[in-house]
Amino acid sequence: MILRFDDFELDEELFELRRRGEPLPVQRRVLETLFYLVRHRGRLVTREELVAGPWAGTAVTDSAITQAIKHARMALANHGSDEQSVIRTVRGKGVRFVAEVVEEPELRHAPHKTSDAARDQPAAFVGRDEEMTRFREHLEAAVAGAGRSILVGGEAGIGKTALVDRAAREAAGLGMRLLRGRAWKGGDTPAFWPWVEAARGLLESADFQRLGRPVPGSTDWLDLGPGRSKDDPGPDEASDLRLDAKHARLLLFDSITRFFLWVASDAPLLIVLEDLHAADGDSLAAWRFLIPRIRDARLLLIGTFRPQGGRIQDFVGDRPDVDWISLGGLGPKEVEQLVRITARSRFTSDAAARIHAISGGNPFIVRELAAGLRASDEAAGADSPPMAWRTSLDRRISGLPHESASLLESACVVGMDFDVSLVAR
Repeated sequence: MILRFDDFELDEELFELRRRGEPLPVQRRVLETLFYLVRHRGRLVTREELVAGPWAGTAVTDSAITQAIKHARMALANHGSDEQSVIRTVRGKGVRFVAEVVEEPELRHAPHKTSDAARDQPAAFVGRDEEMTRFREHLEAAVAGAGRSILVGGEAGIGKTALVDRAAREAAGLGMRLLRGRAWKGGDTPAFWPWVEAARGLLESADFQRLGRPVPGSTDWLDLGPGRSKDDPGPDEASDLRLDAKHARLLLFDSITRFFLWVASDAPLLIVLEDLHAADGDSLAAWRFLIPRIRDARLLLIGTFRPQGGRIQDFVGDRPDVDWISLGGLGPKEVEQLVRITARSRFTSDAAARIHAISGGNPFIVRELAAGLRASDEAAGADSPPMAWRTSLDRRISGLPHESASLLESACVVGMDFDVSLVAR
């Protein structure tokens, strides 16, 4: 059975969690806990039930279960969304899995990353020809030993992950190794989390054993035991040497850099870190530290972020060796193509034009509205917001200050085009 929710799917037969078809590295006990919560979704699951279920036969502490829930949330972090949006804590009682789940029978097929047919599905990617040309140039340069850095910015749903996924598939065709990590805005997120997640993708794989060489430098940054937080200055060795926090951080950045350069010395390497708008300051500073040090390496560094707040821009600055890619909405012809693919027999040019006007070319909104076309009559499908879109909007609006939300509510009543002074009244 396949259990689908948001961008994710749990495969019971293969015992794996995938995001947009790509398997995610998740510890076995965390995955067992997640499976249990999804199977018992919508209701309260107590600690005692978890102990008797996925943790049966194991000596377990409250801290161990808390850590498992935290890591499950990290794996499911969706574009920096609220940590309670999928697994909700009921204080003093337990947790509930609250996302909508669709169950589908397993149709035996090869995993996405090794399936040529799956890689070529047109519904997954439309347009972005100019951006893909730039990606190909950077990929080829990295394979030749000229390391590069790319930062892809755009609003939620604009297609950052889809663009990076397509680049990753082309990188695989060039023989590049792929490591991925994602930032998470939970308050207790360990320091350097996206870098740690990317590194663990290799350390927990059979590919790491094939390297057969000692890891250079310190690996303390991979040790995220109790007590480590995003405010820690660096590894224990630095403290023993009585170095100040600034020097300790530099040693830590150097260790991270040496690790990934070591990996790239074996085979060309693509590192993808997503949702950097939610990253801690140390993770962003490490990115800045790496940029000039990968120029002669077979390494391409790609990050995605939402531009609100400008945090990543402040850390990286206006460097000539960083390619900034800003994604806007799809054009009318690209929207028409995406609607045709998604709506199938319900497609009409008029419906596609309305969807483009409503969505502004945002691929996520386009797909949701086009899916409404396929599931209902054309008029309702093209003009009424589907549940998934409304849920996404609710999450984004709920994070706004009260004054901003009130202003947005007034603007929605006035209409698409309005005078600021009118809304102010």
